[in-house]
Amino acid sequence: MDSCSLPKDGAIINEKHFKYPLYEFIIYGNKVLCQKLSKRINCAAKKAPIRLKISYIYDTQKAIDAGISVDPTALLDGKIFIEGLKDTQEVEELLLLINKESGDTEMKMVEKNMELFKMFF
Repeated sequence: MDSCSLPKDGAIINEKHFKYPLYEFIIYGNKVLCQKLSKRINCAAKKAPIRLKISYIYDTQKAIDAGISVDPTALLDGKIFIEGLKDTQEVEELLLLINKESGDTEMKMVEKNMELFKMFF
């Protein structure tokens, strides 16, 4: 798969790297913005030691029910991780934050950085 191609619904980015932890990304929003964000996540994930399973939800009511208010929004393992259309570099920096050297999730650090990030954007 080309590093910046659009992952199909249910695709796993970096799927051959079994040693990498697997995270689930669900991207909510209209189809065009979801696809743009998904391509950027795909490009950024190629540089991070993680595997990502990508799913899409284009249904506005489901997004509202999930507490989504920004289009597009990506949830990482059920928590809001990216709101709005970020550039690939920003996405790459965020993805690199979710892993420690041991490969464990470091969600507290991500949440702290997301709070700081939201203060500036």
